[in-house]
Amino acid sequence: MTKIAVTVAPKARARALSVLMGSVGTRFNPSFDLGREECLFCTELVALAMPGLSLPQRRVYGSQTIIPDDLVVTALRGDDRMQVVTYIRGARG
Repeated sequence: MTKIAVTVAPKARARALSVLMGSVGTRFNPSFDLGREECLFCTELVALAMPGLSLPQRRVYGSQTIIPDDLVVTALRGDDRMQVVTYIRGARG
């Protein structure tokens, strides 16, 4: 699991919190398709809550999506929008 920090202005933080809280109870989107508005997946929720991040999107198996690994790559490249804070590496045992 990787943790990424994002610097957010107070107004944007309030908007993000409003979107996040308003999304509680929304069904999970197992197809990770941005075109399905009745349900959400993790990185889609981040994109909705913080549109200023302009998260990278790509087409996978015919669906437009946001891949979590792309967020990590963006942060690792030193992008000003976000930075890697910590990560956990799994090991046997």
